[in-house]
Amino acid sequence: MTMVYEVNLATRGSIGIKKKMLGQAEAFSLHCRRVEVICLDRATIIGLTFVDGKNIARRELLHDVGIDEFFTAACRVLKDFLSGMDVFYFRFAPMRNAGLADCLRLVRESGYPVFLEVPTYPYIKELSEEHKQLDATFQPNLNALATTVFSPSVPSHLERLFGSPLVRMQNGIACNHLPIQKPSWDPQSFDMIAIGWLARWHGFDRVVHGLRNFARQMPGVRSHLHIVGEGPFQESLKDCVRQEGCGNQVTFWESTEGEELDAIFARCQLGIGSLGWHRTEVEHADTLKSREYVARGLPVVLSYDDTIGNAGLPGIFRVSADDRPIDLTEIYNQVREFFADGGPRIHWDYARTHYDWSLITRRQMETILSHISQSTNTIYS
Repeated sequence: MTMVYEVNLATRGSIGIKKKMLGQAEAFSLHCRRVEVICLDRATIIGLTFVDGKNIARRELLHDVGIDEFFTAACRVLKDFLSGMDVFYFRFAPMRNAGLADCLRLVRESGYPVFLEVPTYPYIKELSEEHKQLDATFQPNLNALATTVFSPSVPSHLERLFGSPLVRMQNGIACNHLPIQKPSWDPQSFDMIAIGWLARWHGFDRVVHGLRNFARQMPGVRSHLHIVGEGPFQESLKDCVRQEGCGNQVTFWESTEGEELDAIFARCQLGIGSLGWHRTEVEHADTLKSREYVARGLPVVLSYDDTIGNAGLPGIFRVSADDRPIDLTEIYNQVREFFADGGPRIHWDYARTHYDWSLITRRQMETILSHISQSTNTIYS
């Protein structure tokens, strides 16, 4: 089987999505003969070829493309991939034009199965008023175009999305790209990492508002929050830091990866998951950041329903889904027990046997083959 994976991606500020896309494409290529990725790198549409879990080629396909025009431009590029492929897989982005629907329609009318991944649903409260109106105008164009929709974040009662059958998937992590390092515990230091696109639904402000109270209750423990990423909520977070007078307890890092990110993680004893999904009425999500924290041996604090919380892991700490400051003293005590009981090794091992992209994509490929067989009576191999 050969696959085309098309994703609207600008690398700046989107490192988490970039890592997901690369990890997922690598893993898909372990189950396919070849995976061709079409994505946006700054203002250039590029093609990446993956074979046997490795990126073997990169080429530039189209220049001077804005992120909002990606799918419209990619529809022209896509025509060159219609020969010799078996499956087309798209990552959904809230719509500003008909470009995504045009891509799916082109593929379906050419006789190919098409699969759509929707990373977050509902997503409407993440959008500006203008974007809401545009999405409401163009989203109906997707109706029934996808053979199947995959999503790690949908209400449990939904069986179809955009008029197509819905299959719930998990997010994953490319464990082979993570360093073999285990976090260490020092009872006099409490470092936390909050990583991702800085948006209000991640609720990192709740941790900022808890820092001063922690310092008062635990005067012998140095606490520090490392916020890694960029996004529209960054200035609001900096305002929170100023209001709380805790500038010496918070460091803002630009979006980073590789050894620099590894060095930040090496300092930390707790991963901050999403703490504000209630602000956009999302009840369930399988987030990338939580899986990366677990894969790096860290405990996680979150405030929403995530399948990671049903795994019986010792370091998944659930807090209330509201805007109250996080009680960091209580979390600190839980983290101390987590390290004392060998939690880092348990998390590290569990991630490699449950959350690696090679496992997630194998289950997706089983679904893809099944749905292709049902719709065409042909099994691709």
